[in-house]
Amino acid sequence: MKILPEHYVALKKMLLASYGAEAIAQKKRLYREAGFNETRFLFDLLWGIPFAQRQIWFDETVFYSYADDTHLETALRQAVKEIGAGK
Repeated sequence: MKILPEHYVALKKMLLASYGAEAIAQKKRLYREAGFNETRFLFDLLWGIPFAQRQIWFDETVFYSYADDTHLETALRQAVKEIGAGK
């Protein structure tokens, strides 16, 4: 995973603070039942985080200076898995 470890930890904390593990698992199930792919689910999770909180993360990590959306998708997928909603 290309994302820096400290940026990954902050991303995971942001997901948990915004949704919680149970809500992420439920959203994943609903997306799957609706026929949406996992990429759509992951980025909808990210963009569903309140703007102010999400933008601080992007600004502080300067994420796009060293990575791109494919790296972000990998990090989101891993975070969801570690949170326990990735099954």
